[in-house]
Amino acid sequence: MSWGVATQNGVSVSLASIVSLSCGATEFSPASLFTSGVQGAWYDPSDYSTLFQDSAGTTPVTAVEQPVGKMLDKSGNNNHATQATTASRPVLRARYNNFVGTATLATQNVTTLAATYKLSFTGTGSITLSGTATGTYSAGTNAITCTAGTLTATVSGTVTNADLRLSSTATSMPAYQRVTTATDYDAFGFLPYLALDGTDDSMTSSSVNFSATDKMAVVAGVTKLTDTGDGNIVELSSNVNLNSGAFYFWAPEAVGLKYTMLSRGTAAINVNQRATTSSTTYNAPSTVVLSGVMNISGDSNELRLNATSINTATGDQGTGNYGNYPLYIGRRGGSTVPFNGRIYQMVVCGKALSASELASTEAYVNTKTGAY
Repeated sequence: MSWGVATQNGVSVSLASIVSLSCGATEFSPASLFTSGVQGAWYDPSDYSTLFQDSAGTTPVTAVEQPVGKMLDKSGNNNHATQATTASRPVLRARYNNFVGTATLATQNVTTLAATYKLSFTGTGSITLSGTATGTYSAGTNAITCTAGTLTATVSGTVTNADLRLSSTATSMPAYQRVTTATDYDAFGFLPYLALDGTDDSMTSSSVNFSATDKMAVVAGVTKLTDTGDGNIVELSSNVNLNSGAFYFWAPEAVGLKYTMLSRGTAAINVNQRATTSSTTYNAPSTVVLSGVMNISGDSNELRLNATSINTATGDQGTGNYGNYPLYIGRRGGSTVPFNGRIYQMVVCGKALSASELASTEAYVNTKTGAY
């Protein structure tokens, strides 16, 4: 069963959590991965209490459409992520409906990706689409295949409660999202995320000292919005090719790979040391729970998408442990390879996870992402 989220005192919490607590059950928390001094970080944009509009952490984030200049690490390691440059701060967002003025829709243009959308509305009128999709639709729910560009929705008669969203978004969320303007919309029940613009948005943690371990696990809930160029979701060190004991996760990579994981010890990295996929299943826009299991001394890397192993690599990673570097989220070194997409959740853990820990972490991240 899929669960949505509710907002209590400005903090989004999963409905599964509410039910679990009311039944006396113990819900898994990624915080349990970091006991006994395990190094790492856990970033949770659904917890508004961990978000601040400025990098100093003095102005709290209280609502969607506010910039995020500081994001607290919930692992207990205080590896907080910040962005000092105002224009480069990601935005907390929970908007999925592409229309505006949705209560009673008027003719308008919207920008679409090359993807399948779900068009739904009520009322006695109709919507005629032109541009990136064509057709005339009456009240109900319809699958619309769009190309990239401008879609014109021409309204005839009365069209109410109109909603146009990517079909790949979580089915657990409400079927209709009220949107008055681009920044005024109903966020209740809709999964929040950090929106990164693919140009200059990013955050950087303090240096995370992974020098005591050669094993690493990363689980992140993300949406990538393009398959053009390179996009850095997270990288340990400013450039994995220049630093031993580092890793990265990219989506996409310009050579045509949809998701790429790269890990290295002292050895040079080549394509055989990357767990990759070029399956058309993961063409953008793509929402996934992205997982990586890395082991330098074991020369083993595994890339997982939506709790399923996609590929493994066993090339020589050399020797040594991971390093003491910052985590760069959204851009390589905070300056290049910008990620165009959304981050719902991120767990970076400096140890080998058991099968049950990995499964529980992936399931938890999916409650915040709605990928599967």
